[in-house]
Amino acid sequence: VARYTVPSLTASGPIVILFFGSVVVAPVAEEILYRGVFFGIVLERGHGPVVAGGTSLLVFAGAHVFTAGVGGVVNGFLLGLLLTILRLRFDNLLGAWVMHMCNNLIEFLVAVSVLPSLYAL
Repeated sequence: VARYTVPSLTASGPIVILFFGSVVVAPVAEEILYRGVFFGIVLERGHGPVVAGGTSLLVFAGAHVFTAGVGGVVNGFLLGLLLTILRLRFDNLLGAWVMHMCNNLIEFLVAVSVLPSLYAL
């Protein structure tokens, strides 16, 4: 039976990979997908920006159940609400991307500082 093991966050390699994936790649990819492509598709189908934003927000929040459980959905919804407001307010993805990156940076710093101490328990 294959077992999943939690990668070590004490070595520099996994930390760099986690940083790059969660702080750089994920915010760019998710903003393009949810508040770029998905938002645009809903608009093209004749819905207004509030419906497009709300729909992309719900899909964004729901997608985070797979990576962070119910807490991830709540966090994804609240963060997604702010990101959607930024997308609607400034009509581009830059503000949402920067805010998403800052959020993920804080989560990364918490993970790197707290998780190794949990392994010691």
